[in-house]
Amino acid sequence: VNLIINYTVLFFGVSTDKDKMRMFLLENYPNIDFYNGEIYLHKNLSLDSEVFIFDCNEIEGLIYMDYEGEKLVHLFSIDELCELYQDFRGEESTNEEIGITLINYRINDA
Repeated sequence: VNLIINYTVLFFGVSTDKDKMRMFLLENYPNIDFYNGEIYLHKNLSLDSEVFIFDCNEIEGLIYMDYEGEKLVHLFSIDELCELYQDFRGEESTNEEIGITLINYRINDA
């Protein structure tokens, strides 16, 4: 079961801190381990995209996949998102700027 939550809410709310992300998973996706979670965004990579989280052991790990007739695009694994946040975080960067930077990194470099 996937919640209807957008990337901005996920990113600002929990992905900036590993402990918050673990609690989020425990409360909302109790069957998905922190190190097994894969984040997909609905239709495209943007701050406004809805988030889908899957256990990596239950999906094929494709960049693009169809889920119940919806096109999904892989963003990062959960642990990778948390690590990349720390890597891209700057003293003067806002969470929104970091979120956009991570999407651009995914599009261009990852």
